[in-house]
Amino acid sequence: MTSALPRTIRLFGELDLRSAREMQSALSEAVGDRTRELIVDLRKVSFIDSTALGALVRAAEQLRNQGRMLTLLITPGDPVDGLLEVSGLTERFALLSEPPEAAPGSSSGPAAAA
Repeated sequence: MTSALPRTIRLFGELDLRSAREMQSALSEAVGDRTRELIVDLRKVSFIDSTALGALVRAAEQLRNQGRMLTLLITPGDPVDGLLEVSGLTERFALLSEPPEAAPGSSSGPAAAA
């Protein structure tokens, strides 16, 4: 179990093939930091395609193999919440609607929509 504050990646806009590479890079770096839990804030995401969703699933599997869990911050009832429900992926993540605490070491994510 880690004792440091969680690392939060805040994503926003449309997460698609165009933003997936940068998103995957940020997730890989965060997964490699075994001293902190990882939270991905999706509350300002308006769209997520299968490429970006796949990147989140891969990160969740990598964390699970380390004995950790990927936490997603979502807004209940929004399109991202609906996609996770319809795709049957809700069990792969810890889902929260509010951050557990403010994390000073947090970073804004790479995905900005035009």
